[in-house]
Amino acid sequence: MRAAPRKLSPQKLAEIEAQSAAFAARANLGGGAETALASAGEDLMNADVVCVDEDWVLVPAELPRDVAEADVVKTLVEPRVRYDFAVTVTRLQLDVEKKIVVTKDGERRVFSGSVHEHGPKGFAVTWQALATLAVMVGQFAMPLNRLGTMLSTATKKFTSTSLARMAHYVAERLLPIYLVLMEQLADSDIMSGDDTSSRVLEVSTHYARAREGRQASDERPPWRDYGTPSEANETYLDYCRRKAALLAARAEGDREAKKTAVQEPPLKVLIGRELAFESSRKSGDGPKQSLNTTVVTGRTDADDPSSLVVFYRSHLGSLGNLLEMLLARRRPDRRKLIIQADLSTTNLVTDPALTSRFDIELVGCAAHARRPFAQYEDQDPKYAPMVLALFGMLAIHEEALDRHGRNRENTLAVRGVDSRPMWERLKAACTVLAQRWTKATPLGVAARYIIKHYDRLTAYLRDPRLPATNNLRERLLRTEKLIEKSSMFRQSIEGRAVLDILRTILQTAVAAGAGPHEYLVDVLKAAPEDIEAHPEHYTPAAWAKRRRQARDETLAANPAA
Repeated sequence: MRAAPRKLSPQKLAEIEAQSAAFAARANLGGGAETALASAGEDLMNADVVCVDEDWVLVPAELPRDVAEADVVKTLVEPRVRYDFAVTVTRLQLDVEKKIVVTKDGERRVFSGSVHEHGPKGFAVTWQALATLAVMVGQFAMPLNRLGTMLSTATKKFTSTSLARMAHYVAERLLPIYLVLMEQLADSDIMSGDDTSSRVLEVSTHYARAREGRQASDERPPWRDYGTPSEANETYLDYCRRKAALLAARAEGDREAKKTAVQEPPLKVLIGRELAFESSRKSGDGPKQSLNTTVVTGRTDADDPSSLVVFYRSHLGSLGNLLEMLLARRRPDRRKLIIQADLSTTNLVTDPALTSRFDIELVGCAAHARRPFAQYEDQDPKYAPMVLALFGMLAIHEEALDRHGRNRENTLAVRGVDSRPMWERLKAACTVLAQRWTKATPLGVAARYIIKHYDRLTAYLRDPRLPATNNLRERLLRTEKLIEKSSMFRQSIEGRAVLDILRTILQTAVAAGAGPHEYLVDVLKAAPEDIEAHPEHYTPAAWAKRRRQARDETLAANPAA
């Protein structure tokens, strides 16, 4: 039988009440929340992705026959709400007017109405449909064949191939914004990241053929033309040369050239010019073979949470490889950098050229340190629950700061007075655990991890800008597991590049407070040449800022609005 809970003495209750009051006083220091210290919570799409319409319907009160002639003394209206949702496909008939004119010189010319407002050239869908497709595929991991089946009607069939072509078009249009977000992210004061394994049939098939000896000795990997920036750049130049030759042949009247479509470089090549797809092992023993999707976040403005960039990249490498690629683009004057991640060796920046150029502080993740104790709690019923209880108290401290509103004063006070003693008790418990469990046991490894990385795990106590955990990045990769469960894999590396672009833009839009659907429609309607010339003007943060300014100007001009 479980022992009855011990009754606390009046003195102990008074002590607890005094401690709680002191903690509440520390949490209330500083006079309210500071915007710059707001905790990030943009883990999944918010309600702004749904197109919401509102309607009002008056439901009249029908009088029964026996009182039909009675005098109505008063009429009241009681508001009630019903929500309606449906998947609808609207067929929009466009009657494009054409005018044939004869100029003064006798030349006959034809002018047609523009359908740009209703959708892109070459696609029988609207801008709104493309934005909805991007959200369904990019954020909610909807398989294309399932989506095509759901949307198809008796008169119009949407295939997975046609939907993939549309998603690719959207990604092509957004590529300049994706790349400029990468540039902006590189200069962040704090970068946080994580990665998880991915499945792409094109990659796994290549390695399976190699293992089974079904490859020719000179067969190259499918990504050999864009594995490194130099390879991708040479491939890009080859596309440019072929395009120039084809256009020149067309200009000379070559009929075959006029029938041949111009081939543009694929996204995997264009991204590969900036970010290597294949990274080398640090041991020098050839290239890496593990395909991972990595996410890195960072604010372009340290004081503005809405400036958060969420950047995805799928590659044969790890978080450490992507961080090194980003740091290679970092401005030299941005010398100080904090990187928060789990402390795996694959996440470290080790390039001497970068470690000498920048002062990098590596910060750990409390949730990563806690996880093994939760997984193997039953192996040590005394100390593992003690460790978990201490981590629970640390989480309560952070939740209280969020509830009261974080600022520099209350964050440092709570972490310094309340959280630090918890960490000291954690370290003491792990010291005992390290003596009870060997390096070959999960609990022994977990205890030694905390002791070894104690300073990095507690670095957040000294810096109010830092969260205690890296949980946001882990949640941002949750869609990968949805993909594995719903569609198992992506067919090609090119398709994976499409997904990286869509998710980067959509998730960054959520962080910026830009309604993803409205933002996508607006950007897709913009002239491609304008976006390519100034992609920084079309980032989610820049777009949301313009919207806020326009709204404020409207309100200032017409306060009644």
